[in-house]
Amino acid sequence: MIRNLAVAVLLLSPALAVAGPTLVERLAAGDVQRGDRIVSRQCAVACHTFEKGGGALVGPNLWGIVGKPMARREDYRYSQVMRERAAQGGIWTWEALDAYLAGPRDFLPGTSMTFVGLERPQDRADVILFLRSLSDTPQPLSDTG
Repeated sequence: MIRNLAVAVLLLSPALAVAGPTLVERLAAGDVQRGDRIVSRQCAVACHTFEKGGGALVGPNLWGIVGKPMARREDYRYSQVMRERAAQGGIWTWEALDAYLAGPRDFLPGTSMTFVGLERPQDRADVILFLRSLSDTPQPLSDTG
């Protein structure tokens, strides 16, 4: 009886179900090298460059993106919606990167980005940590959440 009641409560109250790790927890458990491998598989051939001073390919160079304004590269023509988001003060925060990597078209409807996103939350955290490493002065993890 009690077991059936507990099951009924869980089914009727999805908010009571245990959520996955927070972004802060995922970043703390993250792996930069794994993020590098994910990026290499997903987009490093023709989409983006990652080295300091690198030029644009199909997408902009991603060196130093974490914590910086969106659409900041002068050598790349961003989509109209990305330029509008940047004009509204869009910053590549940890949360913004997580949301964008989960689904660029959901985060920024109308984007020209063809990448569909990374479904696994830990994959996104690993990629964010890899992007964080692309900087002379990486954004402190203490700036999360």
